[in-house]
Amino acid sequence: MMLTIDIDTARRFILGKQGLWPGRRWRGIKGTEQAMRAMEYLQLDPLQIIARSQDIALHSRVLDYSPGLWEQAAYQKRKFFDWGGWLAARPMDELPHWRVVMRRERDGGPDIDTRIHKMARDHADAIAAPLDQVSARGRAKTLFGFDYVWEVYKPEHQRKFGYYTLPILWGDRLVARFDSKLDRTTNTFVILGLWLEDKALGKDEAFAQALAGGFARFVTFLGASKVDAKAIGEPLLRRRVVSSKG
Repeated sequence: MMLTIDIDTARRFILGKQGLWPGRRWRGIKGTEQAMRAMEYLQLDPLQIIARSQDIALHSRVLDYSPGLWEQAAYQKRKFFDWGGWLAARPMDELPHWRVVMRRERDGGPDIDTRIHKMARDHADAIAAPLDQVSARGRAKTLFGFDYVWEVYKPEHQRKFGYYTLPILWGDRLVARFDSKLDRTTNTFVILGLWLEDKALGKDEAFAQALAGGFARFVTFLGASKVDAKAIGEPLLRRRVVSSKG
């Protein structure tokens, strides 16, 4: 018997597994550990336009997260280890299982395919099928109705929104995206653009308050002292964002 669930339940299940529904249910170093374990794979990226991606990811899940807590959990408390071509932190108790993969990669050489490469070649059709499905459905766009690509590694002329554009989650829906930067000379959080999926949100007071609260919290997380919101085109949203920091 096949179990079927509606799209809302599926969306909340996915968000719940990632620690995003209900939002920010964890706190402090213990909460950081819980969030990292729930995520299972915290990708580490040295790029710091506004903040490092691993810190932003945890900021989205841990109520009082501050940059660096994940290092404390991983390197001082030894609860996680980092490894991989796409460097990521994983729970330490998974290390024995990952050692199998590590040994397989180690066995390869310049003239000998690694086992993983051989597996990919021998089972290319099986690997291609789910990738084709994901591509056809628009990167899981079916669940959220939100087409999103992180454009930081795309050439400038190919970017649709901006260099470091991030999605905005409101409740269990992805409803907008924003591009921003941290001007470290003036310690100003600069919003470079805000794009709504539904234009009606620009006049929605509840969303305006939620957006302002989210940006205020983000500014505190970054340690910025000022906000430049001139790029927000909707007057209500711009006023709320500016006043929330003032």
